[in-house]
Amino acid sequence: MTTLAQVLVWTGVAVTVAAATGLLTTAGTRRLHFVAAITTCGVPLVVAGLMAGAAAVPDALKLAVIGLLLVATGPATVVAAARAMRNPDG
Repeated sequence: MTTLAQVLVWTGVAVTVAAATGLLTTAGTRRLHFVAAITTCGVPLVVAGLMAGAAAVPDALKLAVIGLLLVATGPATVVAAARAMRNPDG
């Protein structure tokens, strides 16, 4: 794994750990902000690092698809959870 790949992966891990720590220390709907940070910042960094260290192009493409799906659906999931928390009756 190249140095760039390692830096990207470890930066993504650091963002994820920091957001998870914030998630555990806050209460209520503010916790959703930390979930959004993981899906929009942590995941792309980790996926980019793994793509940089991928041995073959098909592996990198699979990682790109996974990363795009997580980045595309993460914010929508956070919004849906926030709406469900605001209106629990339906």
